[in-house]
Amino acid sequence: CVEKGMQIEVPPRAQVIRVLMDELTRLASHELWWGAMAMDLGAFTPFFHAFRERESINDIMEETCGARLTMNYMVPGGVLEDIHPNFQHRVKEFLKLYKQKISEYDELVTGNIIFQSRMKNVGYISPEDAISYGCSGPTLRGSGVSCDVRKYYPYDVYGQVGFDEVLQTGGDSFASYLVRIGEMNQSV
Repeated sequence: CVEKGMQIEVPPRAQVIRVLMDELTRLASHELWWGAMAMDLGAFTPFFHAFRERESINDIMEETCGARLTMNYMVPGGVLEDIHPNFQHRVKEFLKLYKQKISEYDELVTGNIIFQSRMKNVGYISPEDAISYGCSGPTLRGSGVSCDVRKYYPYDVYGQVGFDEVLQTGGDSFASYLVRIGEMNQSV
C-alpha cells in the first residue's frame, strides 16, 4: 500500500526475495500449526518433528535478517539488504530435508485412524456459511471456496510463480488440515 501510494517500483530481485521469504514463513507457520494441532489431539511426537524442520527455517531467517521469529526484513521499496551468501545453499538443504520428512507427517498424522476420527465430520462449515462468517485462508479453502490472494491479486512475482491453490470440499476440520498440508507442499 505504501509502495503504491508513493509510486515506488520494487526491483525484480527484491520481489523474488520477498516471495522466497514469504513461502519460508508460510512453511514455518504451518509447521508450528501442524505440531501444535497434533499435540492438541493427543499426539506428542509430531510436535518434535515439526519443530525439527521449523528450526531449519528459523536458522535461515536469522542468518538472512537477524531475526528468527519477527521478520523486519521486508521494507517499503524492497528488502533491508540482499540475501546472505549461504541463503541458496541453506534453502536447498532445507528443501531436501523437508521432502524426505513429509512422508513422516502422513504416517504420523494424516493416515492415522484416531486422528481422522477426531477430525472428520467435526467443525463442518458450508461454503455459504464460511463466506457469511468471514472465514479466510485454509478454513475457507477447506470449504471449497477459492480465495487465494496470491492468485486473485498477485503481488511481487506471485503472478509468475507456478503453484496451485489448494482446495478441499469437505468443509470439516480434516479438509482444513489437508489444505494446510497441501499448501506446505506448494510452498516447496
